[in-house]
Amino acid sequence: ARGVGRIRTLERQGSKSGHKSPRGLMQMRQQVDFWVEKAFEYFQEMQDARLAPSIYTYNAMLDVCAKASLRKHKGAEFLRRGVMIWKDMRRERIRPNDITYLKLLDLCNSCAASRVKDRAVSTQAFEVAMDVYDHIQGKRRRTSPVVYSILFNVARREATSASVDKAYAIFQDMDSSSRNKHTYTSMMSALSAVGRWREAVDLLETGRKEGIKPDRIMYSVCMEAIGHLPDQVLNLHKRMISEGIEDDHITARLVERVGGFKGALRRRERPPPSQASTGNRRRSWSRFST
Repeated sequence: ARGVGRIRTLERQGSKSGHKSPRGLMQMRQQVDFWVEKAFEYFQEMQDARLAPSIYTYNAMLDVCAKASLRKHKGAEFLRRGVMIWKDMRRERIRPNDITYLKLLDLCNSCAASRVKDRAVSTQAFEVAMDVYDHIQGKRRRTSPVVYSILFNVARREATSASVDKAYAIFQDMDSSSRNKHTYTSMMSALSAVGRWREAVDLLETGRKEGIKPDRIMYSVCMEAIGHLPDQVLNLHKRMISEGIEDDHITARLVERVGGFKGALRRRERPPPSQASTGNRRRSWSRFST
């Protein structure tokens, strides 16, 4: 708990302007590494002293793993540690709560979102996330929309057809009461990541039929998914504006990019100049030069 508290303090300090120098950031990273290892030492001392860790201790350690896995080249290490903690809990027959599941999924999401993309780590993170989801379903607990959103985000970052297929099957089996803007946006992003733009756009209409009014983020995900279809992007943008949703820097950039793309297509489709016109330009240039 002391290590987790120290990490959170350092994260808050890192957002201040006085801690953005390279030397200060290096010192912060060293302190984070020190307190992370200190937390694991405390956890091991508890086990050696036969002080049975409680559910709160396990949740704190999973929180440490989730935060530390965001460090460069640290995803595989802390995913392995988090899985070991998860196995210890099940072996000790400690009943997980909702926070435990969320911390585990947060760990998987952090590993998949690592700055250093490692396909093996992303695949393992998705497998662990699916194991957590199956455990929730086996206990017949009510699955919150947050769990679904994180699971779909892990599939998006893993970005393979197999993972997105599994996530999409789960989305289709979801109860309509568990669907909200976040679950729709996460699933649309996952489909877009593997090129399934038609299904992503269809989800926008499906959500509308279920009473979920699309917001700017849902529109931007669809616009980015169909970025290779300029006319459809502009039509979708007009529809967004007609519903009273204003542009932000993301939607404005997408529309600007589509406009440049259409200009390039018009220039490419412009017929080449005829030989007669080329000869006339050459004669006029020769008269000017003389």
